[in-house]
Amino acid sequence: MKKFIFIFILSISLTSMMNAQSMKFGIELGGSFTNLEYTENFDFWHPEITNSINVMVFSEFNYSESVLQQIGIRFVQQGSHIKYEDLQDFGGNSVYVKGSNDLNQNYISVPLRVLYNFGGQSFFAFAGPEFAYLISASYDHNQESPDPESNTYTENIISDLNRLNISMSIGLGLSFPLLNQKFYILAQYSHGLTGNTKEDRWASDWTTRELSISLGYFLPI
Repeated sequence: MKKFIFIFILSISLTSMMNAQSMKFGIELGGSFTNLEYTENFDFWHPEITNSINVMVFSEFNYSESVLQQIGIRFVQQGSHIKYEDLQDFGGNSVYVKGSNDLNQNYISVPLRVLYNFGGQSFFAFAGPEFAYLISASYDHNQESPDPESNTYTENIISDLNRLNISMSIGLGLSFPLLNQKFYILAQYSHGLTGNTKEDRWASDWTTRELSISLGYFLPI
């Protein structure tokens, strides 16, 4: 699967370079609001959105005045913050347990965006897949009661997760000049298509969700 995706991305990149009328390079930096969608929901779980950053270097290929394509290398943080509170039985006694868990997943990804400029103007829409490779992952457990000191820890969980994550992204953007340089701002929603967990390692599988707002800058080269 990984070899197929590599060949697919390489083929798209080479085809884009050969057919493009022009090519530009740029960088993109933004903030993300991420969450994980779980296949199993528990009454004592309360998932919350987390904040993270994303950064990308990219090349942009112009096929016409209206149709463009971006291929990039992107660092993105995915994850979720989960609060929990539950009554559990310990030796016949009901004990109130309260705390939180943080799942943090860091990826290097290759987004393939097809952009359409409306009427050749500054406003554009885009969509495309994103192929991400997991480079680090951690699970932070913070128990507030009944005994926080013995139940607070951080665990490396990369071996319990699938390294490959495939998602689909859509978004809208606006390009603009500033100080004789070209910038753009965009909003993007990314929806994970593949489960993140290895079989029988977790009580629930999950997929990624991301809403990001980013600023792009075209390098003057």
